[in-house]
Parts: sequence; C-alpha cells; structure tokens
Amino acid sequence: MTIRTITDHQVAALPIHDGRAELLEEIMKTPVDQVDHIDHSSRARASRPRTRTWTAIAAAAAVAATVGGLATWNAPHEEQTRTSYGDGPQQHGAPYVVHDNHYSKQLTSAVRSVPGGAYFALGASGWSLANVDESATGLGLTYVRGDEELELDLYAADEYQTYVQDREDLGAGTSLSMLGQDATRWAYSADDHTLIRTPQGDRFLEVRGTGMDESAYLKLVNQIVQTDARGFADSLPTDVVTPYNRERAVRHLLRGVDTPPGFTSADVRLQGFNDAYQSAAKVAGSVGCAWVEVWAGGTRADHRAAVEAFESSRSWPLLVAIADEGGYSSGFWDVGAELRTGLDDRGDPVKVSDLRSAICS
Repeated sequence: MTIRTITDHQVAALPIHDGRAELLEEIMKTPVDQVDHIDHSSRARASRPRTRTWTAIAAAAAVAATVGGLATWNAPHEEQTRTSYGDGPQQHGAPYVVHDNHYSKQLTSAVRSVPGGAYFALGASGWSLANVDESATGLGLTYVRGDEELELDLYAADEYQTYVQDREDLGAGTSLSMLGQDATRWAYSADDHTLIRTPQGDRFLEVRGTGMDESAYLKLVNQIVQTDARGFADSLPTDVVTPYNRERAVRHLLRGVDTPPGFTSADVRLQGFNDAYQSAAKVAGSVGCAWVEVWAGGTRADHRAAVEAFESSRSWPLLVAIADEGGYSSGFWDVGAELRTGLDDRGDPVKVSDLRSAICS
C-alpha cells in the first residue's frame, strides 16, 4: 500500500449521496444497550474464537445487503420518522434522520444572525449542503444548487497573509465590505470567484463560488449570515453531528466496532460540525489509531488483538456504510494487512508514522 496524506478538506470534497445517510440511520437505529459488547481481557483474548458471533455475522450481512441496494432502497415509513440523539426536548436535531420516503439536505433561508459570531451560513433557499467538516485547523462547508457551488472555508488567522498573497497571483483584487469587515475579491474566471475577509478573532473566512457570474456571486455573498455555534447548528441538515448531539452520535457510530480496552467516546477525535462521511471516518480513525498504538507498543497478545481488530473492521457498520464514498474504508483495511504482515506494499518494515498518517483523524 502506498501511503498518501489527505487533508481534511480534500476528504470533505468527496461526494455525499442520500443513500449513505439513510443507511447510517439504519445502522444507528438500534439502541446502544442492545449492542454486542466485546471482552478485551487477557483471558478473553486467549479463548476468543476466530469466528464472529451469529449476531455480528447477521448484522454484517444485513449491512452488506443494504449497501448493495442503495440505489433502490428507501427508508420505510414509520409512525415516528425522527429520532433524537440529544438528551431532553431542547437538544438540537438528530444525526442521520429518516424522513418519510426521502432524505433531503435542502436548506431553508432562516439563519439566526449573530454579529461577531464564529460561524457563517448561507441564508438562501433552494440550496443543499454537500459537506461540512470541522477540525482544529478550520472548517469547510460546501453548498450546491444544480451546477452552482458555494464554498465557505474558515482558516486560522495567522495564515491570512499567506492566502492573500497566493490569491494575488490572479492580479489586483477588488476591495469590498462583507458583514462589516473589509474583504478582497478575485476572479479565477468569468464563472469562478473568491473573496477573503479580514480576520476576526482567531479565524478568517474565504468564500468561493463556481458556476455563476459575478453578479450572481455577489448576490449570494450578501445572503451569507454570521452566526454563533447554536445558530449554525440550527441551519444544518439533521444528519450532521454537532457539539449538541456528539456524545449520543458517537456512541451509536461505535456500534459493532471492536475497540481497545478502556476506549470510550471521549477518546474519539471528533469536534465541532461534521457530516455523515466525516463523522464515520473520524470515529473509525480514532479507534484504528488507538489499535495501531496497541500494536506498536504492546505485548505479543496485544499485537495479536490489534491484528484481529483490523480484520474484524471489514464488518464494522460505519466503515461498510461509507465504503463506496471515496477511499477511506479501503485505506483503513489496507492498514490491517500491513499490521498482519509487518510489511508495507514495497516489502519494507512498516512504519508506525505511515500507519498514523493513513487513518488517524
């Protein structure tokens, strides 16, 4: 396997399809207390059979069958079509919600304005959210409408001059005001425009629009709303994991996942706002990276347990669910093969740093 480092925003640009979100809802519908739990004690490792339990096999088969039928599968009509993973009636909506017969990420135009807030959202109707991905280094989200696309990216304030200098390769920019602060706009082409707003707090905003002329782009920019975390959460489709539903969502995404001893939802590197694909990849990556550490520094029994965990990962529901959406799942499974042999695809001893760069979120 050739290890390639992929940035968060590159992963975020992978296509998002309605079927996958519906499938993840099915995965997450089973209550946490009905999930098989795995004993990771030394005694259990010594006696644990190589085959999975009937329940796990049946669950994996059901997931595989569903993946194969994504093109035609529709969520069944249920008397209650919305499942909340928050605690209490005031919590923000649920990740991976089943609607009556159609999963929709189309937005309404209502976004609560909070001047000076740390987030920005599009307040125009008729657009859909393609992806959202937040990490310690920033946030990226993409809205789409037909062939038009609008990207909003928040970057660290100390990178502002670097980004401006890069855009100045396009020529002198045009100055304008956006939400009470100075900004500069450039054109890549007649239907591809971007602007960078001066930093506010520890981040700055870039807005890029493609598939539209300058007039349409500027009209859309004027419909971007500055808001706070709660207002941003309320503007997003209900399959997005937010700070308000994170704990419940992570526990559900960990269903059927073989975790190292002592691993909990607090060990998952998932913060801020993340769409279905990003959430599944980051939860799986946190677990996989923990197993790599066990493999690298543990006893022979720990080494064997890590290899077995990666072998079982081919039936982890969250990885199966996103296997057809880009390369994360296949890359994760390739790491399992390297752990088993101790060799990379060139036949050289595998480096733990390469394993981390391949799957750690």
